[in-house]
Amino acid sequence: MNKRLSSIFATGIMVFSLNLATAYAQTYNLVQTFESGGSGTDACWTGYNGTSVPSTNDFFTGTSVVQSGSYSGGMYSCCGGISTNLPTYYISPAIINGTHSTQVYLRQSSYTSENFEIGTVSDNIGSNFTPVLTISSWPATPVWQKSTSSITTNSVNNRIAFRVPSASLKTYYLDSIVITNTGNASVGCNYITVGIDKADKEMNSLTIFPNPAKQNLTIITSQLSGIEIIDLQGQIIKRINTIDKQTIIDISDFATGMFFIKVTTNKETTISKFIKE
Repeated sequence: MNKRLSSIFATGIMVFSLNLATAYAQTYNLVQTFESGGSGTDACWTGYNGTSVPSTNDFFTGTSVVQSGSYSGGMYSCCGGISTNLPTYYISPAIINGTHSTQVYLRQSSYTSENFEIGTVSDNIGSNFTPVLTISSWPATPVWQKSTSSITTNSVNNRIAFRVPSASLKTYYLDSIVITNTGNASVGCNYITVGIDKADKEMNSLTIFPNPAKQNLTIITSQLSGIEIIDLQGQIIKRINTIDKQTIIDISDFATGMFFIKVTTNKETTISKFIKE
């Protein structure tokens, strides 16, 4: 009898563990902000102009046009007149198969209707490039625009790439790239853990407004115990302990750009994003 009870108990624990593993999944953001400056960028990313050994030196950064912080990244077609130019790529490290949310701020150097593409590639020189989003309409006066897209990687095309086609003769600037849901972090890459996704969405209630915000940010949730605001480099820049269901945070002294807000209760951790204007 005792052996039978032990067997039933062990089986129950195993089923419970499997259900728990299914209900909880760790989420990461792969982030590139170009804040290190200079001609290079995050070593996990690759710039490639179609002629040289791939390196981040093929993708330049500068202080003249920025969306947030001190630097942005620039892309332009390489190496000659319109008949001899080659595509230029900026390529993420390899990430797991699946669907990812990709956000990037874009700006052109001057008005042009030429294309800019976001898609997937199979290696760090842009092989098998498959476009998912083509941006061909740009405002007459260059301004920063946020572009978001859903991109699915697979066992062949397991990197996300930003591409300037060969016909383009203009410079395009990128900043604050965030690829969400990229799976387990790779050593040396700029991944930020952004929380635990639950199968039970009823517990995952968090309201943040306004978003974007300039002065104050209001947070509403069923039960609070702690709030952390985290920048794109993973640094905690503000921490608040509270039991109030509504909390107002002064963000007037924050730099312009994207931040993560982490709310922890005795039952769960929820993370969302907001933009400081």
